[in-house]
Amino acid sequence: MSFDRRHRLFQLLYRRYIDKVRSRVGRILYNDMYAVDDIVQEAFMRAYMNMEKIYQKDVFLRWLFTVSRNLCLNYKRGSSRIADSNAFCRGYAESRIGMIADSNCQAPDMIAEKNELICMFRECMEKLTPKYKIAVQLCGIEGLSYSAAAARLNTSANVIAHDLMRAKRLLSSKIAIK
Repeated sequence: MSFDRRHRLFQLLYRRYIDKVRSRVGRILYNDMYAVDDIVQEAFMRAYMNMEKIYQKDVFLRWLFTVSRNLCLNYKRGSSRIADSNAFCRGYAESRIGMIADSNCQAPDMIAEKNELICMFRECMEKLTPKYKIAVQLCGIEGLSYSAAAARLNTSANVIAHDLMRAKRLLSSKIAIK
């Protein structure tokens, strides 16, 4: 397909389906307009890159809806993942052991126990393999999404998700044993 034909076809399909895709993405993301615009743009950009594969009108629309839905789900998972991983690293040791320490509490025994748990968590972190440690550092402490961490490490988001899950399991078992 020539560049001119591809470009004209894409413009026609874009004008025809932009409102449908935007409305569908808006329903999925509860009208988070910044995210809606980003996802619609990403979906159409992927469509443009794959025009040779999806040249039929009915196939194009189904393909576009599927891509936009998957992008929405990834966005939602990424948002909750960041919040989950930040919470994990901020209070992991306390939640694993079952200790609920009030940060305003100045009781010496509570402060000592909390400091001991933090030290235990740091020791367990040092024993992790480098790939697990970097996954916790990037996603848990720095708050990067899986895809951003994957881009930084030149790997896939699934590898980062897997490494973080394994790191959490190892930390959980090591802290629970001590």
